[in-house]
Amino acid sequence: MARFTKAERKKAKLRLALAGVSGCGKTYSALRIAKGMGGKIAVIDTENDSSSLYSSEFDFSSINLSDHSPESYIRAMNDAAREGFDIVIIDSLSHVWTFCKAEVDKVAEKTFKGNSWAAWSKVTPRYDALIQCLIQSDVHVITTMRAKTETAQIEVNGRKKVVKLGMKTEMRDGIEFEFTTVIDIDHETNGASVSKDRTHVFRGREHLVLDEGIGEALMTWLMDGVEEALLNPEQINTIGNMILKITHKGALAKVKAAYPDISKIPAKNYDLVSDKLIGLIDWQATQQPPSQPVHQNQQQTA
Repeated sequence: MARFTKAERKKAKLRLALAGVSGCGKTYSALRIAKGMGGKIAVIDTENDSSSLYSSEFDFSSINLSDHSPESYIRAMNDAAREGFDIVIIDSLSHVWTFCKAEVDKVAEKTFKGNSWAAWSKVTPRYDALIQCLIQSDVHVITTMRAKTETAQIEVNGRKKVVKLGMKTEMRDGIEFEFTTVIDIDHETNGASVSKDRTHVFRGREHLVLDEGIGEALMTWLMDGVEEALLNPEQINTIGNMILKITHKGALAKVKAAYPDISKIPAKNYDLVSDKLIGLIDWQATQQPPSQPVHQNQQQTA
């Protein structure tokens, strides 16, 4: 049986990141793009419900996320998908990175005698679980990310001058690889430039205005593909029975976070998901059962 098949572009879900310094218009731009895409919009607001300032201009629902742990983001994203939203705006993703760095300091002090390098071994899997949730979600995702303007002092004609070198996103290095498109917003002009794009929608375009037209163009590209085959009923039944065998609370929580709706799993991922679940079931069998409580009559006999 051939392992390689002819490549086809599938219909896809958007993964868009808007990066910029405070006050550059990330939230407003995200809402305009989402409106242009069409569909029900949910906002995961980590900015003290600041998105509500635009509720008179846009039709959306929101949740005020005061807990910035990866698990809190994951729950909010899964809830949005379960409640039938088409587009989720995460405003902003940078708060989870701030949380993770603070968590590393706590874990290092408590468990690793101040060794922050070792502490990342506990925190990184939590962060990675959120990134996987973002990638695998069955809804379109637009995230905003805070950035700092990087500057340098140079000498021109004998005089010192400060120049801007670009922006440094307040996220873990390499985050841009997880997105279809990354757009940087300039604070001074509110114009935008594309630093990464797999869609080619923005090819040759400079000084973008982030309006509803951008959302319409992105949606046209996303839908211009073939439907991806999903699990068939027999495969869904098999995967469902495997999940029923997982009784370890921690493992089951991770499975439900990774696969909130098994009917939406691509058929091409059936073997991969099956192998993961079999591995979890085998691992579960090696765990010690919880100790049984000693009953009062047993204590008296002893």
